Amino acid sequence: MFEVKLINMKLLFVGHIQPGSTTKQRLLAFKRIGFNVLDCNVDGSLPFFLKYLDRIFCHYYIYLDWWSVNKRILKFVKDFNPNIIWIEKGLRIRRETLIKLKNQSKNIQIVGYSCDDLILKRNLSFNLINSFPFYDHFITTKSYNVEELKKFGVMNARFYDNAYDNTVYKLINNDGKYKYDLSFVGGFEEERFKSIIFLADANFIIHVFGPGWQEYLGFHKNIIVKGGWIMEDEVNQIFNQTKVNLHFLRKVARDLQTTRSMEIPGSCSFMLAEDTSEHRNLFAHEKEAVFFSSDEDLLCKVKYYLINDFEREKIKLAGHKRSINSFYSYDKILLKIVEDIKSK
Repeated sequence: MFEVKLINMKLLFVGHIQPGSTTKQRLLAFKRIGFNVLDCNVDGSLPFFLKYLDRIFCHYYIYLDWWSVNKRILKFVKDFNPNIIWIEKGLRIRRETLIKLKNQSKNIQIVGYSCDDLILKRNLSFNLINSFPFYDHFITTKSYNVEELKKFGVMNARFYDNAYDNTVYKLINNDGKYKYDLSFVGGFEEERFKSIIFLADANFIIHVFGPGWQEYLGFHKNIIVKGGWIMEDEVNQIFNQTKVNLHFLRKVARDLQTTRSMEIPGSCSFMLAEDTSEHRNLFAHEKEAVFFSSDEDLLCKVKYYLINDFEREKIKLAGHKRSINSFYSYDKILLKIVEDIKSK
């Protein structure tokens, strides 16, 4: 399906390459599938005072280039001569840099990528807003962002589903034994908390993992909290050790799907997620995953699938099969994106 010549392409990868982040997962996927990749990290450490100052500037959409990223990109392009420059989010990349890149080589494809809702103010910077028209393509995992990005001047806004790292999220043999009945992995949000309390009040024990939950330690006898950042290998282990993995979307981000939508089935674990049109397109309801539409519906399905082991396990295995056979891994989706870009 894919042309062999794509595998020999050079790609400059620009992003916040933090251990455990999906940005790093995509970087490693590009390398794994055969691209000649040079990476450029846009962030680094700062003294406390400058870190505090940076937060103030960022609050007002001013992202300063403390680490000379723009200068490094220009040098890397001159020395490396990539076919594609892949820029994740690009909050600190200046418009002038993209203009210089285009003048430097007419054959370079500048591709932007974001799995965040780019219309939310917290995901924007003046740099990014001013640079939008100078990207040859901009990839978003938010379907509703496509038309919104066009209003910002993006010439080729493209929607692709989220994906998962199939080297991280995979089956760990648990011999049919589970450590948790119910778990949720993700950051704190008020609406998620209300749904979790609803289940806890119905006498279900829920284990909650992720940032923002620390202050709720001991809040409810049935809510077991482990706050803070959870590394990807531990996340995969939690999924595998849980009978029913809860998946709450971010309302503020208007989510219809997230990377978690792919990671849970990808790890060969049972997913009970919020009902959306995109979730139903990705997985067959009650065959490859299960979706709920309200707290009452959530409670009903939790009760059912916790005791119906055979049906739950059948759905879990079918969801994993769908993940493997579809374009749901980064290895497959990134190749598809590049193929689509080069075919235009």
